[in-house]
Amino acid sequence: MVTGEIASIKEDWKRIVGRDEEFSERFYNHLFELDPDLKRLFKRSMRMQGRKVVSMFDSAVEKLDQPSVLLPPLLAAGTRHEQYHVKDEHYDTMREAFIKTISDFMSDGLSGEKEQAWRHAFDVITSIMITGQTRVVDTGEPFHESTGH
Repeated sequence: MVTGEIASIKEDWKRIVGRDEEFSERFYNHLFELDPDLKRLFKRSMRMQGRKVVSMFDSAVEKLDQPSVLLPPLLAAGTRHEQYHVKDEHYDTMREAFIKTISDFMSDGLSGEKEQAWRHAFDVITSIMITGQTRVVDTGEPFHESTGH
């Protein structure tokens, strides 16, 4: 990602920080509107799930300019997503729900370069997660954040 995109994303994300519950509620509403069948993947409390997703995005946005720090937790998250039966095509739906949710928090919505920057960031984040997921499928070995293996 280029520096300008990262700076824009970090600035936008500041509008969301502290509004975690509202963000996660809107995100899952958008997600389930786009694909109601995805509800079956969520077995835990949606409040707890919402906290986790916002925490993950918060950490990822914070570290977008630090790839070596960003990789281990996202690879480990991908490993967990394999256990939850998340498929590659689900990430496309998640991206659209995420973009809609980010747009909800921007006073002027998201368009043009800002939307492209967010799409790029989401694709970077999820491509790392998919790599973690693929490792489990290909090798049978999950990636562990604490050990790096």
